[in-house]
Parts: sequence; structure tokens; C-alpha cells
Amino acid sequence: MQSSNGTHPDGARPTVDAPPDPVAVFRDLVALEAQGKAEGSAFAAEIRQPGVLDSWRDALVDLVSQTMVEQQAARARVEEARGDYTTYREAMREHAGWSRRAGHFRACVETRLRECKRLQRERDEGRSRATRTDLVSRVETLEFEVRRLRRSVQVVAEEVAS
Repeated sequence: MQSSNGTHPDGARPTVDAPPDPVAVFRDLVALEAQGKAEGSAFAAEIRQPGVLDSWRDALVDLVSQTMVEQQAARARVEEARGDYTTYREAMREHAGWSRRAGHFRACVETRLRECKRLQRERDEGRSRATRTDLVSRVETLEFEVRRLRRSVQVVAEEVAS
């Protein structure tokens, strides 16, 4: 296991940095996009493609969950400081600013999550519409074949009867 300063846990030898986790990188890019820091970029357009929507939604849900957990932990730290008035006031002041930023971030992510869900519905409705169109076309083809076969049966029946 690597420590945050890049050394081995026993401190004796440096470790090689592991390649970045692609899921974490994607989630970080989604967070930047949700904050409006990737507007107009290729990434912002790419995540709205039908094949990427499910991954985008997963990353957004992770970000909302992570923010909620961090907000609860921050509230718990404030509660821990209740014993000393000065420490508690300082903790409340720091928490107020952080909480405001976290709430804004969460609202931005939730806005993107609603957009993602809308795009998923549109994608799924488009698939359903295409499926219905294919089914209607197939039924019409089968109805035509049935009429043709009935005419053929009538012709054969008339020939046999005469």
C-alpha cells in the first residue's frame, strides 16, 4: 500500500505510482462538467451520447452519494467540537462555508442527473418507437402474405372443384 507522499508504508523505499483509475478519472471529469468547467468540450458532448449515458448516470449518482457522506461527516466534526465554545464557533464558521459550496456542487450534479435521466428516457423511447415501427412493418408483411396465401388456396380450390 502506498502512502500519500509516494513512499512505502514503512518509509524505507519509494513506490511506483499506479496508473490512474479510469473510473475515478471519468468521475472527476463528470464532476468538472457538472460544475460547468467543461462546457462546450468534446467530453461534455461525448457523455451525452446514447452509449455513454448509463456510465454518466452511475458517475453522477456516485458523486451525489459521496457528497452526502461528506456532508454528514462534516456535521459530525462540528458536533464533536461542541465542548469548547471557541472551537465550536470556528468549526461552525468553517462548516458554513464548506457546506454552502458542497450544497451548490450537489445541486449542480443533481441538475446534470436530471438531464441524464431525460436523455436516457428519450433514448429508450426512441428504441421503443423503432421496435413498434418494426413490429407494425412485420405485421403488415405477414398480413400481406396471409392474403396472398388465401388467394392461392382459393385458386387451387376452384381448380379442384372444376
